[in-house]
Amino acid sequence: MGWLNYHHLYYFWVVATEGSITRGSERLSLSEPTVSAQISAFEKALGHPVFSRIGHRLVLTDTGEVVFRYAQRIFTIGQELSDVLAGRVHAEPIKCVIGVVETIPKFLVYSLLGSLLASPFRIKLVCHEGSLQHLSAQLAVCALDVVLSDSPLTANPKLELTSHMLGESPIALYGVGRLAARYRKGFPRSLKGAPFLLPSAQSFLRQSIEEWFALEQIHPDVVGEFDDMATLMAFGQAGGGIFPASAAVAKELTRQYRVHMIGKLEDAKVRFFALTVSEEPKHPAVLAIIQSGKERLKG
Repeated sequence: MGWLNYHHLYYFWVVATEGSITRGSERLSLSEPTVSAQISAFEKALGHPVFSRIGHRLVLTDTGEVVFRYAQRIFTIGQELSDVLAGRVHAEPIKCVIGVVETIPKFLVYSLLGSLLASPFRIKLVCHEGSLQHLSAQLAVCALDVVLSDSPLTANPKLELTSHMLGESPIALYGVGRLAARYRKGFPRSLKGAPFLLPSAQSFLRQSIEEWFALEQIHPDVVGEFDDMATLMAFGQAGGGIFPASAAVAKELTRQYRVHMIGKLEDAKVRFFALTVSEEPKHPAVLAIIQSGKERLKG
C-alpha cells in the first residue's frame, strides 16, 4: 500500500471504539453511508478487511485488531499533544543529549543551556564532556544531539557535520589580587616572564593565545597545562598563575573564583559553535541552544 490515509484511519478507529457504524457516524457527525464508504476505501487501500459482521455486530478481523492497536496509540498521542499545547497536561520530557568540549567555561555552558529551563517543552538534559575529536565522533553516529565547542570542525570527509557559529568574544586574562596588581601596570608588556596556566596545546583557546604571544613578542612562564577548564580555573583561584578565558564570562568568573581581570586581548578572539548532524536541526532544545547562544554572544 502507499501513504496511509489518516482520515480513513481515524474513521476506522472511531467506529471500532464505538462498536458500530451508527454510533461512529453520530460521533463523527457524518452520515452512515459516508462513513461506510470511507471504511470500504480504507480496507481497499490496506488490501484486507478490518471488520466482519456477526449478526448485527461489527467485529474486528485479525488485521483490524492490529490496525486498531496502532490507531489507539496514534490518536492517544495526538490527543495528548493537543492537551499539552492547550496547557491541560504536562508532556513527557524531551531528552536532549549534549556534548561539551572541555575547554568551554562552565558559566557559558550554563548560560546557553539555562534557557531550556524556560522552554515551553519539558527538557531532560544529559551532558557529556570530552575532547572535540571524541564528541564529534559520537555526534556523527547520533549518540549526541549537539556538541558545544570553542573551535569549528576540522575537515574530515568521514564526519558529515555542520558548525553553527554562535558568536565570539575577546580573550581576557585573569588572576588573583596580587597577580592582577603586579601585571596590570604596563599591560601587556608586563606579561613577559609572567606565570601562566594554559589549556592544553590542542585547544583552540591555546592556539589563539599562543599566536597573540608571538605577535606581541611575549614569552610567558607556562607553569601548568590542563585539558579541563574547570581544573585550570581552580588552580588560578589558588594563585597558581594568570589564566585566559572568554571576556564574555568575566562577571561570573570574577565573582565565583574571586579573581580579577588583568586585561583583554582585543586582537585575540575565542569563538563558540554548536555542532550538529543536520544543517537545519529540528530538535527543539538544539534550536533553543543555538538561539540562546547567538543572543548571549552577539556583542
